[in-house]
Amino acid sequence: LGLVIVIAASAACGLVSGPAGLLTGRALMGVGMAMVMAATMAMAASVYPPDRRGMVFGYIVSAVYIGLAAGPGLCGLLVELLGWPSVFWLTSLSLVLPLALLLSVGIQGKEIPAKAVGWHYDYTGAGLWRVSLGLIFIGRTNLVTPSGPVLLLVGFLAGLAFVRRQLAVDRPLMDVRLFVNSRRFRWSSLAAFSAYCSALGAIFLMGLY
Repeated sequence: LGLVIVIAASAACGLVSGPAGLLTGRALMGVGMAMVMAATMAMAASVYPPDRRGMVFGYIVSAVYIGLAAGPGLCGLLVELLGWPSVFWLTSLSLVLPLALLLSVGIQGKEIPAKAVGWHYDYTGAGLWRVSLGLIFIGRTNLVTPSGPVLLLVGFLAGLAFVRRQLAVDRPLMDVRLFVNSRRFRWSSLAAFSAYCSALGAIFLMGLY
């Protein structure tokens, strides 16, 4: 479903003629990609045994970083040669093959693991996480206004409430204990955070250029 949303929204972005339609299509692409990224690791973990998951996760992460590195240059070439709508058309077409592979393999008929029966999604935790991130980003963007610091503070408080929620529930969205209990997880998360800060900063500037 996430891939279908991205394919349709990306194709729509290539057809629009105004900024409102483009922003709407991009927002829908974000929803679809959130679904894809949230499910990718879980799907890989469900079909590969524990001794092979590290290798598979490595392939997935490598593909992400190859895309981040190659994307600005390739898209810049497309814009120069074929115009900006071609970027969205290529994105849409390139995802048809993964969708076809998923549909051909399918997961129909697979039994739900016994340990997953009875699990419930933590809507409260998800809500606190969304509120926290939203207020932090909006507050940071408006720090020079009177409301900016207030929004930033409320966002951090919502983040603390999210952490407390994750410590209290049996099946947390994010096992925050890993940051304390696992030195390897803590440092690898810091490395990934640093890499994304540098990569996305460059991509933002490249886009403006």
